[in-house]
Amino acid sequence: MDNWYLKTLGDGVAAFGPTNQIQEAFLALAKAKAADGQDYSDISVFQHHDLRQNSVTVYFSPKAEFLAKAFKAEPCEKPTPSEIFALLVGDSASWKTHFPGYLESRR
Repeated sequence: MDNWYLKTLGDGVAAFGPTNQIQEAFLALAKAKAADGQDYSDISVFQHHDLRQNSVTVYFSPKAEFLAKAFKAEPCEKPTPSEIFALLVGDSASWKTHFPGYLESRR
């Protein structure tokens, strides 16, 4: 279960609805896990906006596999963060969990 997953959502306008759906699904999942006393801090979804192609792609972390499959995302290599790479949903510690040292290198 080390696979990352990606889903290209289209341009900024086309991506708006799906990103909201991903956020809502994540919040429902997090609420259910918290109610059961389960940790969900390693479940996260990042997004990348390719300005050249005007396309938004979301990347689901390995522990977010069930969300990825629900949104028909495909397995991919671990993404490399850049300036236009952002955490869409998840614990803020996801940066350190999945990309150790990245945020510190940006300062």
